[in-house]
Amino acid sequence: MLSVSLDLVKKACMEKAGLEARFCTMEKQDNGSGFPYTYNLKLNGKSYSLRVFSEEVEELSTILSYAVFSESGEMLCMAKTEFYSPDYPLAEAPYAHLIPETSPCAVCKKKLSGECAGR
Repeated sequence: MLSVSLDLVKKACMEKAGLEARFCTMEKQDNGSGFPYTYNLKLNGKSYSLRVFSEEVEELSTILSYAVFSESGEMLCMAKTEFYSPDYPLAEAPYAHLIPETSPCAVCKKKLSGECAGR
C-alpha cells in the first residue's frame, strides 16, 4: 500500500495527464500486493488506468513513478512526482513533478498554450 494519500496521488497524476481531477473516482484493482499497483479512474464516463511502478520513501518526502493510460491503452503521461511530508519546511506545494518525464504531444504544456506546433 502506498504511503501517500490516494486523493493527492489522483490529483497529481490527473494534472500531469492534462485531465480534470475534481470529479474523478479512483479504486484499486486487485492485482496482488507488489508493484506495479493499478488503479481504475473514472472521469466523465471515461475510464483511465493509473499504474504506480515504484515508491521511494524518504524522511521528508515520497517519490512515486507512475503512468496514466486511456481506456484504449494509450499512455497519456509517465512521470515521477515527489510528495512532501507535512513536516518538510521548504515545501511550497504538497508535491512537485520531477524531470525526466514524458508526455505525448497532445497534453504537452507548450502545445496546449500555443507555444509549439507539435509535429
